[in-house]
Amino acid sequence: MLISFQMTRIDFPKWLREELSRQQMIPAELSRRSGITEGTISRILSGARRPKIETVKEIARALMLDENYVLGAAGFISPAPEINPQHAELTHLFDMLPKKEQREIIAIIRLKLESE
Repeated sequence: MLISFQMTRIDFPKWLREELSRQQMIPAELSRRSGITEGTISRILSGARRPKIETVKEIARALMLDENYVLGAAGFISPAPEINPQHAELTHLFDMLPKKEQREIIAIIRLKLESE
């Protein structure tokens, strides 16, 4: 029995250009942070090259975004339901903090909301 699947077709180069713009990052900075050559980044952004899974994971780490979120944007896994990119970034960054600092951030947010 042959099992096949079709990856979701998403315009990853467009998504990546928009994410770089949102983070105010130039391709050279993405290259430096990810360890991916500038030439490879350029080919990914132009659509001339489809990135490998490992490359997408490096891009996710460099952008400080959840790996699965970026893998979904690249079409390697089913994309997450449409969510605000800032929400995804905030969740990922929050999860990287130690538990004590997470509690402090929650307290700050509650204070901010109560003062409005």
